[in-house]
Amino acid sequence: RNAFHLPSVWGNLGGDRYQAGHLDLAERVFRRGPRFNPVELRLYSGWVQTLLDLGRLEEARGEIRNLSKIFPGHDAVFWLELQLAEREGDTQTLEALEGRLGKRKILKPELMGWLAGRWTASGRHEEAGRLLDRHLDYFHAYPRFWIARGDHARACGDSGEAERNYRRARELERGP
Repeated sequence: RNAFHLPSVWGNLGGDRYQAGHLDLAERVFRRGPRFNPVELRLYSGWVQTLLDLGRLEEARGEIRNLSKIFPGHDAVFWLELQLAEREGDTQTLEALEGRLGKRKILKPELMGWLAGRWTASGRHEEAGRLLDRHLDYFHAYPRFWIARGDHARACGDSGEAERNYRRARELERGP
């Protein structure tokens, strides 16, 4: 047996193609991998993310429905639902997702950034600040989190704090 029977190999190959900007190739790799293995959410969600980025929204919608049955309530599925609604301009779904997201512990930095940004843009600065503070311990190592904190500080008129947060994000992106 070779390594290609392992779902993680397909996920890594697809992820590499995706990161390099080869979306068509990434989609084929993700699709060929054993994406229904429940321990490989990364493989399946990577495939659906690629479908979204290719503009294949109907196909992505069906797969998001499947994912939500296999992984109910998972942040990765929530993130895909959110992106689909944004791409379609579905404000009603976005508002519903915002309401659901604001009531739970967030485990994906992209979701944190999205919700904090949405609240900040709509003038809900205090709520956004509390949300960011509440998740600081969990997301302290994620550049996207510090960018969200910087955006929030800038929107609140604190350019010094914004710069400190952006600097922290750059440090984390560079690594040790």
